[in-house]
Amino acid sequence: MFWHTPHSREFHRWAKIDYSFKIATENAYPTAQERLLMARSAYDSAAAALPELAENASGVAWSIEKMRLYTDTAWVRRGVVKACASSLVYSAYRLALTPAIAGQMPGGATQNNQAAFTSERVSYLFTDGHWLRGRLNGIHVKTTSMLYAHPIFGDVIEETLYRPATSLQRAKLCPMPIPALALVATAVQCALEEHASGYRKRIPFTEESYRRIYSVHLKRLNRAMITHRHHMTELLQMLYEHCVTRNEPLPNQNPREEDEFDDLDVLLSDHGASEDFDGFEVINS
Repeated sequence: MFWHTPHSREFHRWAKIDYSFKIATENAYPTAQERLLMARSAYDSAAAALPELAENASGVAWSIEKMRLYTDTAWVRRGVVKACASSLVYSAYRLALTPAIAGQMPGGATQNNQAAFTSERVSYLFTDGHWLRGRLNGIHVKTTSMLYAHPIFGDVIEETLYRPATSLQRAKLCPMPIPALALVATAVQCALEEHASGYRKRIPFTEESYRRIYSVHLKRLNRAMITHRHHMTELLQMLYEHCVTRNEPLPNQNPREEDEFDDLDVLLSDHGASEDFDGFEVINS
């Protein structure tokens, strides 16, 4: 087996990490040809980072088997994002029946009332894109109408992409790549759909079921970058800064750079609801 030596394992580990990062930040559902190109790019990245291993270690020469080895990380990456989204949606979107509301319902906080509330809540969230709207980092002043600004997106990105990333990879997240936001939005949509009936019913986050949804999110975000470039640029930058504020500074970070994050409360403060991404309807699977 071509990865049996310690040196070759290290080389292929680097390439797999790079490929997995590309899945999150470039294309979550690549075609067969795109997978080949991305795998070769990941291999070349490992060779550039570990030139001595690439030249001397056994079992590292490029072959089609390497592509299969690297591309197997794709479903793992998507699964991690979906699992994180599933763990956050219930609280992030307030799907639980509150005592105040339960007191106004016949029978109170029964299981049926809880299910009815959750189902109605999910239905409301999927109306007019409410589930996409929100604000990040406690910013107020009209940002609640901004699409793809719900704080769950920043939280999932931080936990599954930014936090485990290397310093080199973190630098590539500034500003946040649009495909990363599209993947997270797709995973959050799947996680919400699991609660549509009022009871959580697990939905497999498969390529067959959600590749089209990912493509729709990606297309709309790319279109927004053209039609509302100023808004999108600030949103993607804010997503990155949200991740930074939730993590300790990197060891080689200049302490003076921390001052850049002191004024987060003024970002997007001058954008009204009427200026937000026009024409974004709710995406249904």
